[in-house]
Amino acid sequence: MDIDPADSVGTLYFDHLYPMGVEALVEATRLVREGTAPRIPQQHALATYEAPCGPEHAKIDWMNHSRVVSNLIRGCDPQPGAVASLRGEPVRLFEAQLRPGAPGELPGTVMAIVDGRAEIAAIGGTIVVGRAQGNGSAKAPAGELLMVGDVLERPQ
Repeated sequence: MDIDPADSVGTLYFDHLYPMGVEALVEATRLVREGTAPRIPQQHALATYEAPCGPEHAKIDWMNHSRVVSNLIRGCDPQPGAVASLRGEPVRLFEAQLRPGAPGELPGTVMAIVDGRAEIAAIGGTIVVGRAQGNGSAKAPAGELLMVGDVLERPQ
């Protein structure tokens, strides 16, 4: 399955993987009903466990390349949300799009608010963030929480 640069974990799951899973479940049920389901033992030596993405995985380091930061935000969307620090308080970012280029501002600086979206400087590009969430508040358009000139930092 191709992953589009605008995809997030949420769009991958709900738009692609979930429908594929439903189709696979229908097919598996049919095979069991017909008595033709293959029995393939799991190779336990190859089994792994991937822990859920938690807050410890979601911290944005603005000294990483913009592609890494954008991918982190997309990978934490819709949950738990990639987190930065704004004036010492956590802020979660969602709906990231990467615009390559050299913004010329300090990484993490909010350069503009356009149509409710925040344009944030990063190394090698600008990250356009659609929604943000302050500590204890609901997700909202990023421009309602962030202001031009704000500098987002890596959380502690």
